[in-house]
Amino acid sequence: MLLGPIVDPLQEASVAAAVMHSDNDWMKLRALEACCSGEITPEIQSALIWVLRGARNLSFLNLSLHRLAVMPRMTQLRHLQLQLDSDFCQVAESLTELQQLQSLYLRHIEYEGLMRFNPVLDLARLPELHSVSLRNIVPSSLTLPEGTPLHLWLYSLKDAREGIWREVAHSLQSIILIDGDQTGIATVAELPRLLQRSSGLKSIFMALESLGSAEAPLPLSGSLLQVNTLVLECTTDMCVRVPAGSLPWRLAKFVSNGALQVDFLSVGDFLGSCPAFAFGYRSLRGLDFMYLCECMTSRDIKWASSGQDGAYEFHSLSTPHLCRSPWHDERLPDCICNACPVCSDLGKCGHDAQFGCSPINADEV
Repeated sequence: MLLGPIVDPLQEASVAAAVMHSDNDWMKLRALEACCSGEITPEIQSALIWVLRGARNLSFLNLSLHRLAVMPRMTQLRHLQLQLDSDFCQVAESLTELQQLQSLYLRHIEYEGLMRFNPVLDLARLPELHSVSLRNIVPSSLTLPEGTPLHLWLYSLKDAREGIWREVAHSLQSIILIDGDQTGIATVAELPRLLQRSSGLKSIFMALESLGSAEAPLPLSGSLLQVNTLVLECTTDMCVRVPAGSLPWRLAKFVSNGALQVDFLSVGDFLGSCPAFAFGYRSLRGLDFMYLCECMTSRDIKWASSGQDGAYEFHSLSTPHLCRSPWHDERLPDCICNACPVCSDLGKCGHDAQFGCSPINADEV
């Protein structure tokens, strides 16, 4: 079952009544997606809680709401995707009742001027939990079951520098950092601590204003040299240094909306380690790209290039299609969290975390 947004607020009371007095057998419900934009009435909130309490075989739940005071006790629920644009602190307390939960995706839909809340997430009490994804949420405290991977999507360097992440660094597997404050990083010391050190991270996507400088390129180190997927984007200039030696990168992408400078201490080591790569820029600095092209030709590595409106790119032909063009809207690497809506739509969360029906209009409830 999917319940879409109710456009007309006057319909909310009638929709709530129709839900609570319908002859539907909620016991048969296996998956539910409920989306309601803006403030919802107490009637709709009550109807939603009514459905959730009656859906005793529900295994997958995706809620996108303005507010949710409490999560009903649903001991059978396996997958939860919860997106709120208000306080997570209160509902976070009831998450520990979901004892069969396997994947958890929490997103704070923050609008301009909205106060930031820092919930307590005591998830170590969920023994079956095997994947957690937090988007735009910085908890005041966070515990996880032993071995449970953590995936982050953050919108500022300030959030990425919060000390809470050091406490769970051993659980981190992917991070998407899109700095809405548009600040840059000049030195390694300015990187968030969770990226400076060795970690279990497998994928990093980082979009900032700038990285390094022409006089002092930023040496890539720490977690940036341990991931399988590395995507760096800058709205102005990017100047980085890639060390010699074997690299774990299976995909590396460097995109600058200004000047791009990538200094390779060994072009041969880079090409020998990284099978898929892409570069985007408006201008190039240094001679290393010339050496890179010469080495690709000598090794018979196939590549292609293109340009439009003063922006240029080139990539290896082994690079996944969506990662080839740095200007593509869907420029993020493949998600590996196995908890978010993208992953559930692709079947990565399991067969019991997918929908097989069409959305239900409010008039049809």
